[in-house]
Amino acid sequence: MQTKTRVLWVLVLAGSAVCLLPPSSSRSPEQWEEINFAFNSAVLVDGFPSLLRLSNTLAHNAGYKATLAGFTDSVGDDAFNEALSRARAEAVQEFLLQHGARHEQIVIRALGKSSPEATNESREGRFMNRRVVITVSDEKGREVGEGSLGSRLRPIEYRPPVPALSRPSRTASASGLGTDGL
Repeated sequence: MQTKTRVLWVLVLAGSAVCLLPPSSSRSPEQWEEINFAFNSAVLVDGFPSLLRLSNTLAHNAGYKATLAGFTDSVGDDAFNEALSRARAEAVQEFLLQHGARHEQIVIRALGKSSPEATNESREGRFMNRRVVITVSDEKGREVGEGSLGSRLRPIEYRPPVPALSRPSRTASASGLGTDGL
């Protein structure tokens, strides 16, 4: 089993844990944000901006589909963790449905404690493993990423302005006066 190592800060607000990853996290702009959960909970407290972008994307692209794969940490038996991972994916699904996605666009996968993203030996690692991973595909089955602002901006080709002397004057031509030999 291979695990990733990265720095994680956990902030506790009103009894709910929120994951704060540094800007250099391993998530690429092509991936959708993972949604993390507190221990033994399927209450959605994380990832709202990303989920709103996703619900908007689904609402405006009827052929798009989102797969929501729920995971847990290694605490507890397999049956409990599979049910909890399903409840987590369903919490994300409910949010998306409330904000414009269609039921037929969403596929739920309950993967329990399989495929940990980090070690389950630490509190931070277990928190990272309590997640829903989102994969979005278009109508042709190609994966669609969330992207970043930088990936959505395209450079504008610079075209120098045409010097005024080489352009004929529309008003002069229209009046029949010509362009004074220019």
